[in-house]
Amino acid sequence: MDISEGKRTLMVIHTLSKADPTERSRLKEILKMHTDEQRLRDEAIRIMEKHDASEYAREYARRIVSESWESVARLLPVSSAREKLRAFASYLVEREI
Repeated sequence: MDISEGKRTLMVIHTLSKADPTERSRLKEILKMHTDEQRLRDEAIRIMEKHDASEYAREYARRIVSESWESVARLLPVSSAREKLRAFASYLVEREI
């Protein structure tokens, strides 16, 4: 899990840019712990949820897929394989984990 590994994901970066100093400090503290303790991971998640980090990352992914698809669509011939690729890209962005 990214929190346990202390990774600075897009969601974390977004949260750090929006959070107040106390939340920012606490999130950094939890990430530095590299903890497997569920209570602390839940706390980090609550901070990120408060700042809509998941939706921010999803919207960012939507934008990248949409912009990329414009290029891909010009390169690939119309086919069921192309449509499956488009559907798969959409699924990866929209799925609930």
